[in-house]
Amino acid sequence: MTLFATAGVCLIFIGLILFLRANASRARSRMTDGRITRYKEDSDGDVSFSIVTFHDDAGTAHETYGPSGSPLPPIGTVVRVHYDMSDPSRAWTAGSITLWVLPTLFVVAGLATIFAGVVLAR
Repeated sequence: MTLFATAGVCLIFIGLILFLRANASRARSRMTDGRITRYKEDSDGDVSFSIVTFHDDAGTAHETYGPSGSPLPPIGTVVRVHYDMSDPSRAWTAGSITLWVLPTLFVVAGLATIFAGVVLAR
């Protein structure tokens, strides 16, 4: 049980650190408008993502993944983009859960590990 508890607490701790880093990244990001300029296909050849082109403060064009799902928004749709001013290649569209996926997975894995330790200890 102690091993499971220790592992679970470590996973939760890592998840919380990742949450804090994601929140700090979001807080220092710059917002701008971008446009969906094309679609990206997955490995099966199905269109699954939109690609958004946006410009940073220097006027340089960058691309990031845009909304996904079905149906995809039409090409030309304007979307809000957040980007890291020091590295505009680190960008995401407003409403994206990308920043929160990894921290959430660590916290859930930590809770599951602790739960497994409790169940196995019985």
